[in-house]
Amino acid sequence: MKRFRVARYLLCLALFGGALGSLWGGHIALASPGSSPSPTATFAAAPTDDQPSSPEPIIEKFELTSQFPVVRIESGSPAEFEILLNYQSSKARLFNFSITSPPGWDAAIKRSWATEKESLLAIRLEANQAYAQRVKVILTPLPGEPPELGDYKTTFLASSGDMSDSIELTAAVTSIAPTYAIDLTTVTGRLDTPVKAGQENPLTVKVTNTGTGTLKNITFVSTKSEGWGTKFSPSRITSLEPGNSTEVTIIITTPGNTISGDYHIIINSMTDKASDGINLRARVQTPTVWGGVGIAIVAAVVIGLIFLFRKLGRR
Repeated sequence: MKRFRVARYLLCLALFGGALGSLWGGHIALASPGSSPSPTATFAAAPTDDQPSSPEPIIEKFELTSQFPVVRIESGSPAEFEILLNYQSSKARLFNFSITSPPGWDAAIKRSWATEKESLLAIRLEANQAYAQRVKVILTPLPGEPPELGDYKTTFLASSGDMSDSIELTAAVTSIAPTYAIDLTTVTGRLDTPVKAGQENPLTVKVTNTGTGTLKNITFVSTKSEGWGTKFSPSRITSLEPGNSTEVTIIITTPGNTISGDYHIIINSMTDKASDGINLRARVQTPTVWGGVGIAIVAAVVIGLIFLFRKLGRR
């Protein structure tokens, strides 16, 4: 009886040891007391996620993207686009650039952080890039040719052998920049005026806004002979809307001893955005004091002659 109990105890210990062995991922053998060794029972451990797996092959891929492929601008302003070159491959490649610009525009390709004038023609993309390379496409209207309202499209292409991609970019002109111009002339249209020496001589000029933008703070200056003076009324025009005109009175003064003749006065009207001027010919007229003296002398001579003729006639 005792032997039977001992055998049961040994069997339980053997089973418990087998359970511990399976937890440790090892191989265990089960045997009963007094029996001959039996073939070993082998248990294979289940694969875990920590075991390394074979690397997957890299699929070659190239794509051009832009977060803002459509840009709204004012007529005459440049449009800038940032392009991302997304490249996945196990080998490096040289990608050539090409771009078609709309008529009346100039296109350039630059590094996204650079400001140099040179334009990029190609870029080398390395293997296994962790991030996309960036370039900048700039569309600029040609000088003297501000575009009309509308959409202006360009196509940017990058290619390397059998791998290529393109993206369409749009510069949307939604407003036209105002123009600024001012015209200054006399109200009569004549550029000569009579001036009396030693007196105040008024002259009226007209200021016209011939642009499409509002002119502000229009001031006036003059270039004149030494001793001459000019005074403007009003001296400043605060604001002048497109197409509107206003009159300004100029008071011209000269020294009293100014000699008769033609003198030039340059009048300029100016703002921070536009200016214009006129070249006046001032004809100085000497005061009639000496003319009156001359007339009095002539009159005295005539009266003297008449008196002399009558006196001689009586004789």
